[in-house]
Amino acid sequence: MTVNYCLSYCGNSGYAGIEYGRECWCAPYINANSQKLPDSDCTDACEGDGTEICGDALRLTVYQHKNATTSGATALSLQRAGYGAIGLGLLGAVFG
Repeated sequence: MTVNYCLSYCGNSGYAGIEYGRECWCAPYINANSQKLPDSDCTDACEGDGTEICGDALRLTVYQHKNATTSGATALSLQRAGYGAIGLGLLGAVFG
């Protein structure tokens, strides 16, 4: 698992979250019961790229897809945030 692989898999679902260094979760929203956690709570290296952080035990490194328009061009902006494992309204997952 890498950050780019998870983001690509989730497409425009809204949020992509990575947990345990290898699990990719996609969702259209953050669950109302979730709690924002410090980024420092996510310390697991991604199994596909040890230089990237991919969550932790019961912690998701979450990326939010935001489309921003600048000078007529559309760019994808990703915002990183850590959330507890119940943080996403889950649509699907890919492992590995």
